[in-house]
Parts: sequence; structure tokens; C-alpha cells
Amino acid sequence: MGQIIVGRTRPVVDPDCGDRVVHRESTEREVLDVLRRVETAKLKEGARVCYVYGMGSEPKSTYKKFSHIQGVDVLFAESVLPSSLRVFAPIVASYRGLVKIQDMGNVELVFTKLMQLSMVGLYVFSESVEHTFVSLVKANEYSTDYRFGANADPSYFVYIVNGDASDSRTGVIETAVWGAKFQQNWVLV
Repeated sequence: MGQIIVGRTRPVVDPDCGDRVVHRESTEREVLDVLRRVETAKLKEGARVCYVYGMGSEPKSTYKKFSHIQGVDVLFAESVLPSSLRVFAPIVASYRGLVKIQDMGNVELVFTKLMQLSMVGLYVFSESVEHTFVSLVKANEYSTDYRFGANADPSYFVYIVNGDASDSRTGVIETAVWGAKFQQNWVLV
């Protein structure tokens, strides 16, 4: 048993809902540690799903390569360019995409690839909110609430990393948000 340790920063508790939030500079090594802990976590109850959401700046070919990996399903990949500039989509790394991770052993591979050029989020939550989550991600490409409804599950976990942050000494900024019942339902090995 253990913990998913996000840096050495104590989480802030959201007084409205009890969620825990950490936002800080990080390193690639610390990010890999978090991803490996998520890959090996066991859940005490309930079926969970895992998604990785690349938030833009990727070539379309990245998602095409993911679609050939066993245990990885690309739900969509689309350019974030305005419609008037979409003619440049084939030559500009401008794609965001949602990837469902069926085999948790692929979390690190998919996440770190997307982290190289843009922000990326890892989402683990109850399958009961999956439809809402997918719909919100597809519809809200510029949303300011990057939980996309995953927080309807009180034991959800969201981990967002900006791997090319110019305003960070390390180049990496991480944000982790988890539900009030996260620790009651996850067994971390």
C-alpha cells in the first residue's frame, strides 16, 4: 500500500466539495512516478475507466499511432485551429484527442508522448460518469473546468501536466485533483 505523492506540496481542500487540489512545478521524473503509481493501483470497489486527454499541439499522426496499440482506443482526434485555418491542419501540430486506456500498462506511454508538446490530462473515475465525461470533453474544447464531470464520482483522480511550461524552472507544471473518497477506494502498491 502507498500513496500517489504529487510533489511535496500539501493539498488544498476545496471547501465547497471536499476535493483535494495540488498545483506546482514538477519534474519529468516525478511525473513518471505518479503515472507508475496509477498504472499499478488497485480499486476496492466499482468499475473504473481511464482516459488520457491531449489538449492540443500534437500532429494527427500521434493519434494514428496510438490507434495501433493494443489496449488503447482513440475516441477522437481533431484540430484546434479555427475553421478558417483548418486548411493548415495537415501541416500544423494542432490536434487534441481523447484516448481511452483499456490496458493500464499503456498509461505512461500515451501520457508522456502527449506531454512533450502540450498539456495532457489523466482521468480515472467510475464508469457511471463515462458518457457525461466523453460528451463534455468533445463539446468543450476550451473549458476552464478540466474535470469534465469526472468529479461526479467522489473517488475520481485527475492529473494534468504541462510538459513544456515556459514559466517554470523545470519546464513542467502539474495539477492533481481528487475526490474526497479517493483514498477510501484506491489501494496503491
